[in-house]
Amino acid sequence: MPKLIYPFTSACFNSTQFAKIEANIIPTAIAKMGFNRTWPVALRYGSHPFGGLGIRNLETEAMIKKIQGIQSLMEKPDSSKLIKIALQWHQHIYGVSYPLLASDKPFIPYGNSKWLNNFVLLLRKHKTHIKLQSFEAPIPQREKDVCIMDVITKKIKSLLTLQRINACRLYLNVTLLSEIGSANGKMIKTNILQGKRNSIESTTMWPRQKSPDKATWRMWRSILKRNFCSYDNNLQRDYQLGPWTCTSNQLRLKYRFLYSPAKISQH
Repeated sequence: MPKLIYPFTSACFNSTQFAKIEANIIPTAIAKMGFNRTWPVALRYGSHPFGGLGIRNLETEAMIKKIQGIQSLMEKPDSSKLIKIALQWHQHIYGVSYPLLASDKPFIPYGNSKWLNNFVLLLRKHKTHIKLQSFEAPIPQREKDVCIMDVITKKIKSLLTLQRINACRLYLNVTLLSEIGSANGKMIKTNILQGKRNSIESTTMWPRQKSPDKATWRMWRSILKRNFCSYDNNLQRDYQLGPWTCTSNQLRLKYRFLYSPAKISQH
C-alpha cells in the first residue's frame, strides 16, 4: 500500500480512475488475506472490531497525501509563501467570495489548475475543510455589492459555460458587480457588455487572458442581463448598488478623483 499511494500527492485521478485501480487490486488482496474476493464493499474499509478488513480507500488516501504535502510545504519558510500565493491566486481565478478550501458549496472546476481543482473536489467529497489564516476575500465596494461569479455559479452548472464566462471576466479584470456597474449603481456599463475593459486601471494583478471570441461575448452579455438586469442593461432592484462603503485604499480601480462631502459649520 505505501508504494501504491506514494505518488498520490501529485496525481490527479478522478473517482472513476480510483475505482478502476481498486477493481484490479483489492479483490486479489482480499483473496490473499484468506477472504472471499467478492467481500462486500461496505465491509472492506471498516475496522476489524466491526467485522471489516481495514483496507484503506485509495481516494481518501489521495486526499490525505495532498493535505500532508501542503502542510509540509507550509511549514518550510522558503516554500510557505509560494504555497500561500498559489492558493490565493487560485481563489482569485475563481472570483468567488467564499474560501474554496473551506466551503460546502457545490464546486465546478472551471479554473485552470488541474491539481488544485482535483484537491478541492476531494475535499468536497469527504466534507473536509482547510482554513487558511491568510485568506483574503474580495472586499465589497458598495452597498449590495456581490461577486459576479457567486451569482452566476448558483444558476449555471455547465462546466464549459462557466469556463467561457470566467474567461470574459478575467479578460475584463473584474470580480465585483461594482466594477461593472455605472456610477449611479443602476446599470451595467456599456463597455462591459461589449467586451471592452474599463478605462480605469485595476489595482489587482490579473492573469494574461486573451479576448474570447464573438460567440462567447454574446453568451457573456446574455448571462449578465439574465442574472442581473430587469431590461436592457438596467440592474434589477435587488442588485442596484448603493453608496460606497470601502476606504480609498481598498478600491479595486485606480480612480483619479475621489469625492468627499465637505462639512459646513456655521459660527
